Amino acid sequence: MDLSSIFFYVEFYDFWHPVAFIDETLDSRFLLYKNNPSALIAYLLNEVLTKATQDVYAQYGKQLYALWSIQDIGGDCIYPAKAGGPCGANYEFGSWSPAAMNEFLRQVSGVYPFNTFEGHALFQFSFMPNSWM
Repeated sequence: MDLSSIFFYVEFYDFWHPVAFIDETLDSRFLLYKNNPSALIAYLLNEVLTKATQDVYAQYGKQLYALWSIQDIGGDCIYPAKAGGPCGANYEFGSWSPAAMNEFLRQVSGVYPFNTFEGHALFQFSFMPNSWM
């Protein structure tokens, strides 16, 4: 089977590291490294993705699109999960400033294995923070 015409969309959220469901707590690495793109990238490369996973991503990079989550439990978004409710179930990039998120995308696009990806994008438009509009 020729896999060259198949594309994969990899959603990055709820890293479960160093413990399960950490992104549902104030210990979320998205909050710990809030608005600090370099620190979050180092965390992804050194603690989340194994070398084997990085190599697989690089091998299929031109078929991969990275989708970065913009959930934010404490956030104010355009379409909350319920009236007055949260913007998702985890603390993720929705807690960041738009400028820091853009800088993260710029930086991560140049770092192995992410620099092998065909593209990077945000997902969960319904959770877009009002402050980003």
